[in-house]
Amino acid sequence: GENNVYADSELILDAVGDISEGILTRTADLSDEEQTQVSRWREVISKQLAPVGKSAVLGGSMPKLRSLLKEMNDMVVGPYLCGERMTLADCAAFPFLWRIDQDYGIEGDGEEKLRDWLKVCLETDAIKRTVVRSWWWWW
Repeated sequence: GENNVYADSELILDAVGDISEGILTRTADLSDEEQTQVSRWREVISKQLAPVGKSAVLGGSMPKLRSLLKEMNDMVVGPYLCGERMTLADCAAFPFLWRIDQDYGIEGDGEEKLRDWLKVCLETDAIKRTVVRSWWWWW
């Protein structure tokens, strides 16, 4: 309902996916295949990228992060993560990958699709408006 409070990013994404209008494709309007892709992306972001990214930011494993970025690159359908339409996968991934790009760059061999995806996102007004220049790492 309109008075619910969501204290978890994944719950917020679920709520947004249920009511979204405009450029973000509602979860109910996705094909079964697209829903599977979105679920896979969200799992990779929350279960793999968040801990590996945190480790890299705190002075840990950059090789592990680069390896994961290459795996994620292979998952990109394009122009958005799951194809022609923006989905919750893009909403989940963008803050993490944008910040990683700002500090470490996403531009190496095997990261080209992620680079192209970031460019598409930054040309999408709804996403572009979420970018702030002053931020801190959160994990």
